[in-house]
Amino acid sequence: MRLINTNDGWFEEFICNDIPPYPILSHTWEDGEKKIDMTCRIAKKDGYQYAWVVTCCIDKSSSAELTEAIKSMYQWYQQFSVCYVFLSDLPPPQVAPLEIALSRCRWFARGWTLQELIAPANVVFFDGEWKDRGDKETLIDHLVSITGINKGILRHTQSLSSMSVAQKMSWAASRTTTRIEDTAYSMLGFSTST
Repeated sequence: MRLINTNDGWFEEFICNDIPPYPILSHTWEDGEKKIDMTCRIAKKDGYQYAWVVTCCIDKSSSAELTEAIKSMYQWYQQFSVCYVFLSDLPPPQVAPLEIALSRCRWFARGWTLQELIAPANVVFFDGEWKDRGDKETLIDHLVSITGINKGILRHTQSLSSMSVAQKMSWAASRTTTRIEDTAYSMLGFSTST
């Protein structure tokens, strides 16, 4: 696994059981080295020496590495210490009430972010100015309203295996992906996870 050292920004490789704790960045795709820099800054402030960002920690030129990443993504998300969600289109509090602005964020309409919301136990949401706007627990009522996913699944007090296939598919129904096949890939792990 390739991680970013939050002290110097260099990549380091880790094998199997030697992987240190680290946060990940979840975001919608757009240009921005700043996102990587801010992720490292916040991770370092939170006491992490390493961070993981999909745009640079997976070698997409390697079909074997990309295939393995797609198959393992849900399990990886479960193992992360914390998921930082950067909502670039979430305005600061003085511009719009959170309950209205949050539901308009495109992050909730993307296919891959479904895994990033459900799998990690700890998810922290940042607005477009990188201000902490709450976590999965403090925003639970908003998240249920926006996504239709019940509290038990989001809190990990109810197993995914207890949900019907139709229910799981309904969570993805309003989400889009760049490629059609990514819709199916973004649901990998839902059927085998507990």
